Amino acid sequence: MMKILQFLFVLLTIDCFAQKTAVVVNSPGSLAGEKVFAGADFGADLSSKLWTSDLVMAQPNLACSELTNGAEIAGKICVIDRGTCLFADKSLAAENAGAIGVIILNHNDQSNRGGPPFQMGGTGSVTIPVVMLGYTDGVLIKEAMASGTVNVTMGGFPKADHDLAISRSKCDGTHTQPNLVHPTYGSYLMSQLRGNSDFSFLPGGFVDNVGNLTESTANLDCEITYNNQSLYKQTVVIKDIASDSKAGSWFSSPFEDLSKGEGRYNLSYTTSTTNTEPYLTDNAYNTYFDFSNSIISKSRFSPENRAPVFSGAYYFGGGTGYREYMMPFRLPYGKDSKIDTIYGNITADVALAGAYLEGRIYRWDDLNSDNNINTEEMTLVALGSNQFDDSETSTSATMRIPLENLDGSEPIYTVPKDGDVYFASIQYPGGSHSVFFGYDHNHNQKIYVQAKDSAGTLDITDYPYLNSSTQAVTGGPDMDQAGLFYFDCDGSAANEDETVYSPIDIAVHIISGPVATKDLGNSEMNIELLSNPVSEILTAKVSLKNATRVNYQIVNSLGHIIYQETNNESAKTIRSFDLSSFASGNYILKVSTEKTQVSKKFVVVR
Repeated sequence: MMKILQFLFVLLTIDCFAQKTAVVVNSPGSLAGEKVFAGADFGADLSSKLWTSDLVMAQPNLACSELTNGAEIAGKICVIDRGTCLFADKSLAAENAGAIGVIILNHNDQSNRGGPPFQMGGTGSVTIPVVMLGYTDGVLIKEAMASGTVNVTMGGFPKADHDLAISRSKCDGTHTQPNLVHPTYGSYLMSQLRGNSDFSFLPGGFVDNVGNLTESTANLDCEITYNNQSLYKQTVVIKDIASDSKAGSWFSSPFEDLSKGEGRYNLSYTTSTTNTEPYLTDNAYNTYFDFSNSIISKSRFSPENRAPVFSGAYYFGGGTGYREYMMPFRLPYGKDSKIDTIYGNITADVALAGAYLEGRIYRWDDLNSDNNINTEEMTLVALGSNQFDDSETSTSATMRIPLENLDGSEPIYTVPKDGDVYFASIQYPGGSHSVFFGYDHNHNQKIYVQAKDSAGTLDITDYPYLNSSTQAVTGGPDMDQAGLFYFDCDGSAANEDETVYSPIDIAVHIISGPVATKDLGNSEMNIELLSNPVSEILTAKVSLKNATRVNYQIVNSLGHIIYQETNNESAKTIRSFDLSSFASGNYILKVSTEKTQVSKKFVVVR
């Protein structure tokens, strides 16, 4: 497998980088330098020329109506706050006032995708360049504008001799997908991770040489942190990257640390060379993934907003006819888990008033054991719907769709056995709306899927999504027509740079199944609770036949796993657990290895 993966990575893909697009503050000196920006799907091609001017704030600042300070804006770059109306409408208002360019500043409302800049979607007759800067840069720029003049150059700068960048797939600037390896899921379900065999993430990625000269040596660094603690840090060296080409590598060892349990894991890639580079903002890439007690999602998930992550403003898959988008996933330890809710992001060409969509869970049973999905092998097991009110004015929404068990045995669908494969889907049965489905472009799965496909190990659940615009007679998707889609960017047949490997914005809420309290055997392990009942700290004496990797879980009276960690333990060890946040009640400490498990009941008293 690794031999094939290595072969994939030494292939070079030649692109043409005639210019370096950038946004640079020239003055004042306290702000001078290159800024992180994102472009727009409309307006002038940033690489076509350079635009330099002082900045002028739009009045009104949201630019959702005709600007009142056109005399000041004429011949200048107009600064506009994000909010209320479409990006293209804001930009057109600035162009009509005589602006030569637009900088839109993001806001700080994280629940509404505030913060860093992102690719702006839209269409229109705008002919001037449009970029977005992040909230932090926007605050500093506004402060500087209030006390003096801020001068900026934006557009296509001449190529430097030495200039590296994290590689991204591009399609006419309308979407970008980083050519880096990401974990298969943006949110992993902790109950399905019981050892290294369940989670092993091998980083890797490509570096673009956008400079004039061959780069003899380039470093690609990867670091994974948890609560500012570094858990993984490695570097690979990539040799002899010719100008206008890219090359990449896998790292030497995987990240397999499950010891920290639930929470957010920050993932960063950076590239560098010993030569001096004038442009550095595209040398770094930062993202994250989560271990969650309740959410499984191929895209990243925002617990604060209870929503999958939109990483861009461009959406795919529009149309008024039937279409269905699916997230495949496996539950290796799923028995007795309950699947109760689907989350998803959509947008439409007009207000969503009256729009009807369904959330669905299919179980795939490979009846003929051919490892190929046939429509008749898809069983609809849970169903929910979302009907937008007739007074709805928004054109985009996050949907939370409660699911009903379809076999009638109980209200919520219960997983019957371990190892089943499911498809969580959002179905638009058709109607008067042209509906688009959200994707998380930054969590690109291209390298991972292509590598596994070439190695002959690609599983159905490795796909970031499947879609179908052909409905079967059963009312579900025609799986013979399901697959990934592509954009024909250059008028030729589809190529891999035009295929979308971003995961679909679908997430599933799963309640972990009850945990057995009966010991499966203790010849390999003995557990002694040193205090019971307990108030703050539970202390357990763990005696093993041999040193091994041990998984600890604390389960509440409802059978839900509320704490989990994994450690390499010696034959004799004392393990303490902080229960200060636990409510009074009955709990179970479950301790397991590959060979055995032991469960001990304890009581928390406040």
